[in-house]
Amino acid sequence: MRVVRLFLSLFREDSNGTQHTLVLDAGSVWKLTFAGCGYQITSTHDGKTVRYMVTFGGGQLFDQYTAFDPVSKNFVYLEWPRDQKTPKPVGAIWDDQTGQTLDLYQFPGVKHPLPVRPSIMAMKVCPLTGDKDFKVQESIAID
Repeated sequence: MRVVRLFLSLFREDSNGTQHTLVLDAGSVWKLTFAGCGYQITSTHDGKTVRYMVTFGGGQLFDQYTAFDPVSKNFVYLEWPRDQKTPKPVGAIWDDQTGQTLDLYQFPGVKHPLPVRPSIMAMKVCPLTGDKDFKVQESIAID
C-alpha cells in the first residue's frame, strides 16, 4: 500500500503585517497549524553571489520577531512561548519615509533596540548587499 501525504501552504498577514504560513497536512487526520517560514535569500554584490537563511514567524509552541542588526550584519530573533504575553517594545522611532511610528524591541545579544521586520514581503532591499533584485526561495515551514 502506498501512502501519499499532502501539504498545502497558504500565506496570510496579520494586522501588524507579520506574515504567517497556514499549513494543512492531509494525512490520516486534518491538521491545521500556523507556522513560520524560513527563506533562502540569494543576492549579488560586486559579481559575488551571497546566500543566507532568514526566518519569519514562530512555530506551534513559540512565536518570533525578526530584525536585522546593522552592527553585526546578521538577522536576529526574539522568541517567546505562545502561552506567554508578547514582548513589549522598549522604544519607538518615527519613520520619515513612511510617516509611521515603528516600535523597537530589545533582541538577545544586540546592544541597541531594533524594529521588527514583519515579513519577507516587507524586505525590499537585501540588507547585506543593497541588492533590490535579490531572489527569495521558501525553504522550510516551522511548526
